[in-house]
Amino acid sequence: MWIYDVRTNQRFTLKERPMVRSDLDGFVACYAAADRRQRKESERFRHGELVAWDKVDLDIFWLKNAAVDDADLPPPSDGIADEIAESFETALERFRRLTAKL
Repeated sequence: MWIYDVRTNQRFTLKERPMVRSDLDGFVACYAAADRRQRKESERFRHGELVAWDKVDLDIFWLKNAAVDDADLPPPSDGIADEIAESFETALERFRRLTAKL
């Protein structure tokens, strides 16, 4: 199974930093859609047998998160409340637009 880790050390938000096409340039370069035999591993793009890994689920990462000293600890709480508030504000804004159309 080929896996591309787009999340580690990246911060995407709905308003301030939405994901854009250029965020996937590394994936596109490694994927080699025209010829799978040309695929190559990179820091973010790896191939491996899922069942051979310690835990078999889709929460897979191998890059060290620069924001976390210990990979088993949750990310630092500073900014998390702001991200949650931003998500709620965006959802509320969308809901208001929807109800205005009704």
